[in-house]
Amino acid sequence: MLFPAVHKLAAIQKEFARIIPNLPDAHQAGSPAQVIEACLKMLYWREHQNLAFIEKQEATLAATLNDAVVLLNNDGRVSAALVQPFEQLRKALLHHNEERCLSAREEQWRQNLVTLEQALVAVAAADEVSEATRHSLAGIMGRWEAKDLQEHMNTPDRMEESDTSATDIDTDQWQSYLRERFSEADLIVTEFKSLSGGFGKQTILFSASGKALDGDYVIRRDYTSDGLENDCHTVDKEYAVIRAVHASGFPAPDALWLDTDHPQLPGGDFIVMRRSPGETGGTVFSSHQAVSEKLVDTLALACAQLHSLPPLTSLGNLTSSICLKSWQNSTQEVVHEYIDEWYRMYLSSDHTPSPALACLYGWLLDNIPQVDGNPVLLHGDIGFQNMLLVKGDLSCLVDWEFVHVGDPAEDLAYIKNTVGHLLDWDRFMTSYTRESGFDIDEKRLRYFQIWGQVRNATAANIMSTLFARGEAEELKLAVLPFTYISQFIDAAQQLIEQYEH
Repeated sequence: MLFPAVHKLAAIQKEFARIIPNLPDAHQAGSPAQVIEACLKMLYWREHQNLAFIEKQEATLAATLNDAVVLLNNDGRVSAALVQPFEQLRKALLHHNEERCLSAREEQWRQNLVTLEQALVAVAAADEVSEATRHSLAGIMGRWEAKDLQEHMNTPDRMEESDTSATDIDTDQWQSYLRERFSEADLIVTEFKSLSGGFGKQTILFSASGKALDGDYVIRRDYTSDGLENDCHTVDKEYAVIRAVHASGFPAPDALWLDTDHPQLPGGDFIVMRRSPGETGGTVFSSHQAVSEKLVDTLALACAQLHSLPPLTSLGNLTSSICLKSWQNSTQEVVHEYIDEWYRMYLSSDHTPSPALACLYGWLLDNIPQVDGNPVLLHGDIGFQNMLLVKGDLSCLVDWEFVHVGDPAEDLAYIKNTVGHLLDWDRFMTSYTRESGFDIDEKRLRYFQIWGQVRNATAANIMSTLFARGEAEELKLAVLPFTYISQFIDAAQQLIEQYEH
């Protein structure tokens, strides 16, 4: 007897709920248990709603497109040719669809989003569309897409961290690799443990006892699938930056070697670093301890020290955003090139069409702050989750994959987006300004808060699309759009409304 999938999924959820308390890290945000639970929930919701859910999506988008058509028609300068694709898509969505196969309807839905994104890209590039109209269109599309993604989870829960506990190399393989590398047959690996943490890299702690290596170390490793192509998202580029920053005297990791040729080890390339003392200060969205005045000052000082480093011209033309030209151009030029590069990378990459992102990039490129001063080196992901602390003092700032040259306000805005609500923000800004000499106003800060949300939504979109295409195996990527991306888009839209008022 065949059971409907929706019944089997409901039973699986029930049984899994009984197992969860016995699983390691079951209550940790982003643990394997929570990721599996979220995926089961999405599968159940898809089977339970079946075509009714996608029909609701079509009707909601049709109503949204009607608002977009009215808006564009009210702008006296917009040509009929620009409005026509929106109107045609709206009519197509309202047309009775005889296709009863869910997967076929989902493919049609994707094609509709492709059409909509292309129409919005054309609007963003058209001089005839006023800035006010583009901004209003971004609001319409942002609100619709955030809500649409959230409804895939029915009652979405916030996931604050992610986990990558699986690894395709083990203690014996790593010990054999080290013995061969250092020609030391007696070297012993005494600890080998994969850590929870972000979406971009795998982090493994190991300890070794021998002549060549004796102590505690960290492996930072690329996943095998290609992800983001800019910044320092591959370890070969990250390694070069870490070495240069560490040599300048800033508390970056002590990177020992980079390996891009390791036939005896399956998987991605990796860096090996000495393990710095201390514990992480918190998660992306919280702190592991009360945020004291000392901790606020520590975070401000770390930002100020980093932004005060001299140009690292020794890196040459490492990436498009860390190159000799980037140190010479104005801050405004560097920011424009950087955001435009992200936009072009998004459009040229395999991605899930996002009408909201198409509009948001238009807004960002319209509103780049005009500032004095030279660009500086930015960490791009600074916060308690990437700070190792010893008695409240910074021991090391880790995870440099988003490093680039730009406006110092960008790093501060990232902090405000993530843990700003936990800090005495006035004290943080006062400490930062005193130590760095940079005076950053609220509007400039808010602009980069918006950019931070858009950047994160873009990265999550591209990475989750890899999973959808079968080119990445990390299960956590499957829940990115319905937990994080919806939050990023919604937050960006709210910040734009605050910025403009």
